[in-house]
Amino acid sequence: MPRLPRQAPRLAAALLPWLVLGAGAALSAETVALLPVQDRAGDSGAVRAVEDALARGLAEDHALVDGESLRDALRRRRIRNLDAAPPEELRALAGELGAGRFVTAVVHLAEREVTPRLAVSARSYDGATGELAWAGFEAGSGLDRRGLLGLGVVETLEPLAEDLAGRLLHGLSGVGAAPGPGADPGADRAAAVALVPLSGLSETDATRAAETVTEAVRAALQEAGVPVLSPNRVAEALRGARMFAWGALDAPVRRALAEAGAGLLVTGSVETWDAGGDGFEPEPVMAVALRAVDARTGRIVWTGALDRRGWDRQGLFRLGRVHDHGTLARRIAERLVASLAAPGGALAASSVNTTLEPSGEASP
Repeated sequence: MPRLPRQAPRLAAALLPWLVLGAGAALSAETVALLPVQDRAGDSGAVRAVEDALARGLAEDHALVDGESLRDALRRRRIRNLDAAPPEELRALAGELGAGRFVTAVVHLAEREVTPRLAVSARSYDGATGELAWAGFEAGSGLDRRGLLGLGVVETLEPLAEDLAGRLLHGLSGVGAAPGPGADPGADRAAAVALVPLSGLSETDATRAAETVTEAVRAALQEAGVPVLSPNRVAEALRGARMFAWGALDAPVRRALAEAGAGLLVTGSVETWDAGGDGFEPEPVMAVALRAVDARTGRIVWTGALDRRGWDRQGLFRLGRVHDHGTLARRIAERLVASLAAPGGALAASSVNTTLEPSGEASP
C-alpha cells in the first residue's frame, strides 16, 4: 500500500475549512428564504393564496428557511422590505439563515367582483451579494382563457394565484446559483440603468398605479437583458440624497445614483389609470410616459409614451381583449422598454457615450 506524503495530514487540515465552506455554499445556494407577500391590494385572501402557491412551488426544488426563524431574524434586524435594505444587511441576514437567495413578492391588484383580476410582482435577491438577481411581473383575468362559446372562464381568484405564481417561478428558475465564497459582492453589478419609481398622476389609484407600472417596467428591463441597478442600491442612494418624491431626478439624486453605479436613469409617470366596459367585461385604460436621463449630465436621451385601451388589439369574436390593468401595464412596459433597448438606441449608446443629444419623442 503506497504511503501518504508526510505533509498530507497538515494539507488536509488546511483544506478542510475550505471544503466545508464550499459545501456550505453549495447547500445554501439551494436554500431559499421566502418573505411574507406584501399586500398593496387590500385583499389578505389573495396574499395568502399567492404566498401558499409560491411556497409549494419553491419547496419542490429547494429547502425553505423556517418561517418563524425568518420572521425572528427580520424583526431583530428591523428589515421590513428587502427592496430598501442595504446589500450588506441582506448578506448578513443570508449568512445567519444559511440562505442562498431571498424571494419577495407583492400583490398589486386583486379584484373579486364578477370577474377576478390579479397582478403580482416578485424579485429574487442573491444572498452572496445582497443585490437583485431577478425580477418578474405577472397579471391575469378570469376571462383570459374564455373560448368562442364562453367556456373556460375562471370565476374565483385562487386559480389565478396558482397560475401567476407558477409563471413567476418559471422565470425565477432560470436564475443561476449564487457566487462562491470570497466573490466580490459588486463584481457582476456593473449596472447601466437605475429605475427610479414612477410618479402617479392619474385621477384614480395614483399610488397603486405608479407602484404597479414601476414593477412592470423593472420586469421588462430584466426580460430584455438590461443590466439594472439593484432596487436596494437605488433606495440607499435616494436616502443619501434625501429624496423621497417619486419620479424626481434633480442633481443630488443623479449624482447619488451615478456614484452607486448607474450610467442611465429611467423614470416617468402613469398619467391615466381608468376603466371602461362593464362589470362583467371591464376595459382598462392607461397612459404611461417614460424618459431616460444621462446620470452625469442630466440630459434626456430618450422619451417614450403609450396610451392604450384593453380592447385596442381585439380580433374576431372579441378575442385578444385585455381585461385587467396588470396585463395592460405589462404590455405597455414591454413596448416602451423594447424601444429604449433597441439596437443603436439610447441604451446601447449610453454605455460608451454619456453626453448624448436628446433623441426626441419615441412612440412605439
